[in-house]
Amino acid sequence: MNSVSSLRLVVIAPDLVVADAGDQAAVALAEARRVLKPNGQLRYLEHGLHDDSRVAARQRLIEPVWKVFSGGCHLTRDPDELVREAGFELIESTRHTMPGPPITNALYEGVAVPAGHS
Repeated sequence: MNSVSSLRLVVIAPDLVVADAGDQAAVALAEARRVLKPNGQLRYLEHGLHDDSRVAARQRLIEPVWKVFSGGCHLTRDPDELVREAGFELIESTRHTMPGPPITNALYEGVAVPAGHS
């Protein structure tokens, strides 16, 4: 049996981790990068910053209070950018709008691979 420190995965599929990991999002993505095999994929679905600048402004306004009542969840993160900053290369990225309040309905769906392994 593999220990966590030596575990290597082919696919990691976090759901709402980047937005909900509070200030630990970079740590979570770095750990995903560490355990992912060189030919593996990170597949993610996250909510984040809205494309509409008026909605994005409201997200920025409410986020400090939102984080207190939602366990550190961020409304204004750009998951695609955070994935890139963690050493991944995006090979697919799509934005969706789900039903619900505009401040929470911007979805990012993506597939990324460790940078240099596409």
